[in-house]
Amino acid sequence: MKKITIEMACSINGLIATEDRNEDFLSYRGWEIMLEFLKEYDVLIWGRKTWENVMSWGEDYLNDLKEINIIILSETNKQQNEFLNVTYCSSIEDCLKVCEKLKYDLFLVEQL
Repeated sequence: MKKITIEMACSINGLIATEDRNEDFLSYRGWEIMLEFLKEYDVLIWGRKTWENVMSWGEDYLNDLKEINIIILSETNKQQNEFLNVTYCSSIEDCLKVCEKLKYDLFLVEQL
């Protein structure tokens, strides 16, 4: 059976973002720790809103992710995708099928 590891970035009071989707409480050191953690896993799974936020942070953050297999959970999974390492799935079931087909161990991060 595959092992699924879940890691979530949130504030001390449990917030994952403010109502306006601000994540200013997340530190760059937290990002570095997540990247180190990802080296142990085959795939990173994020929700669409998290992915959109990360894309807005700039090219340096996207470059950090270019060697990582990423699945984006999105009901609107017909997204144009310029990233070869990013796959869109419309449901958890679809995502798990993709992971099984590609023989991924799972690492799930959901921030938003």
